[in-house]
Amino acid sequence: MPAGNIPYHATGARRRDDGKTVQVVLHIGTDKTGSTSIQNTLFLNRDWLADRSIYVPSTGLGEGNGHATLLSRLDTAELASLAAELETARANGMAQALLSWEGMASFRFGRSKIRRLVAALGAVEVRVLVYLREQAQIIQSGHLQQVKRNPQCIADIRSLVRPRTPLQQAAGAFILRNPSRNYYRLLRGGSGSFPAPPSR
Repeated sequence: MPAGNIPYHATGARRRDDGKTVQVVLHIGTDKTGSTSIQNTLFLNRDWLADRSIYVPSTGLGEGNGHATLLSRLDTAELASLAAELETARANGMAQALLSWEGMASFRFGRSKIRRLVAALGAVEVRVLVYLREQAQIIQSGHLQQVKRNPQCIADIRSLVRPRTPLQQAAGAFILRNPSRNYYRLLRGGSGSFPAPPSR
């Protein structure tokens, strides 16, 4: 599906001029939390979700990678297109809009990029949905994935803790000390960068 605005097909929405904004939900999937499956489901069920007042913007949307194109680049023209889509969704009665990209969990997606995204979204309520996985499971899963890709790689998970060769040391450092798996750093990095939710 090409990026850009897709004709609105929701049948359950109603034209709305009550001044309410769309609540934007940012889905951030960390390693091994099913992000690709979620993104495929969003891609294939946009109309079904829209009928239930949940809008999945088409700007920068891809099959199987969510809004990676949009959120990895934060291109000015694409952000403007997103803002226009959100306004159209609001006017058509959408209550929520959902953006998804696991790259927002990376240490590279820092506060400056978060603020750039929030500024482009305008006066909307932003909710952040972060999927986390128990970290020992991530280490084991990541190790097994590397072994599958390269049988010559370390095959004994104990070598992550007690590496004997330079290759084992490098692999162990990457798996055990990957900054993208530091959940405290991830959540602290986003703290204060998003607008506070309105009081109920």
